[in-house]
Amino acid sequence: MRLSGTPQALAVADGIGGRPQGALASRSALQFLGSDARLVRSEAACEEALHAANEHLYGLMREPTCLGMGTTIAGFVVQERAVLSFNVGDSRGYRFSRGCLVRVSQDDVPMAVDRRADRPRGITQCLGGSEFPLGIMPHVFAGPPFEVGECLMLCTDGLTEALDDSELAMLFRELAHPAAMVEKLVRQGISRGSRDNISVLVSVAVA
Repeated sequence: MRLSGTPQALAVADGIGGRPQGALASRSALQFLGSDARLVRSEAACEEALHAANEHLYGLMREPTCLGMGTTIAGFVVQERAVLSFNVGDSRGYRFSRGCLVRVSQDDVPMAVDRRADRPRGITQCLGGSEFPLGIMPHVFAGPPFEVGECLMLCTDGLTEALDDSELAMLFRELAHPAAMVEKLVRQGISRGSRDNISVLVSVAVA
């Protein structure tokens, strides 16, 4: 990502398993947020955009085949003086700087459990995901500016159920090119027996 001073947004979404039209839900959420200028303005405006995206999905459920569809969302807004991170659900955002990988999202899960354990999974909120409208409590945080050489990563739970944060950090230290990082992360997740689709987005700041 070239640091131009103009706000730039990155996001991933993951349709909820066991619910109808997961691909449509995730695609619709990303398209809606991509067209909502509030997303990149401020913490408060970003939160407003996420609430609006949730309402948008429920509006699409007027089509009976879409009733109950839902999606997670996680993303970053790179501003000149700050990086906003946001999420609803269990898709995650990480920031890699000076050899350290820090998770900056908050999982919406019933309890802190080992994702790799053979036990039922669930989330406590998402965009949509119910037969009747439910509100959300988005997680939106402001962090320090994005600096040259730093990395931002977004991923779905297909990756983090297979690899823990220490393993992710090790891979980041070994690899420098974003494309190589994504390929290695996905391969490692699959080789570890991930039970879900894996989406990964990596961005490196350049001048």
